[in-house]
Amino acid sequence: MKKSNTLFVCILLTMCFTSQLAAQSGMALTLQAGTLGAELGFVKTLNPKLNARLGVSYMTYSYSGDSEGEDPVAYNVDMNLFSVGLLVDYHPFENTFRLTGGLLFNNNIFEASAEAVNTYEYDEGTYTPEDIGVLNGKVKPGLPISPYIGFGIGNPVSSDKKLGFYLDLGILYTGSPAVELEADPDTMIYPTADQDKQVEEDLSGIQIYPVLEIGLSYQL
Repeated sequence: MKKSNTLFVCILLTMCFTSQLAAQSGMALTLQAGTLGAELGFVKTLNPKLNARLGVSYMTYSYSGDSEGEDPVAYNVDMNLFSVGLLVDYHPFENTFRLTGGLLFNNNIFEASAEAVNTYEYDEGTYTPEDIGVLNGKVKPGLPISPYIGFGIGNPVSSDKKLGFYLDLGILYTGSPAVELEADPDTMIYPTADQDKQVEEDLSGIQIYPVLEIGLSYQL
């Protein structure tokens, strides 16, 4: 009976000690989803008010269709999101509210293609979609290393709770987008590919990318 009681006490003490170590480990994992894609993150406490965070985000999405009207155009859009962020979370009140700043390696790329659907007659000539050709475009961030600033809710290393809610809301400064247009030189649409600088100028005002990420945290 004494051995059983001793074993029970040892197990209880071990569980308490392990739980205390976990609570003080200062490390956690986060899993979020939002405008940067699906993100897996790692959080390490620096002091009661500061945490360092490393996150990797990824998502792909494709959409294709035909435009409406007398001259329909078949188009395809591909969104490829990939970023790696190194952030610092500041908890001014030592609770779940935080201010966040840092840098993201930003490889978020948007690609699109467009081509004619119908055959056209112009100036006594007949032109097929193959004659007109395909216009391909790519839009990349102007700043591959993009600064981020925002705020959020959640501090997975501040208590002994294993699971927690995690929210990020902020802006990513990407700079003026870089645009590339390409087309087959033997097609009618080829001269349009020289308009990439004009498209860049038209898009130059879009330099902010909104960030909204919602998910869970798990303390190690």
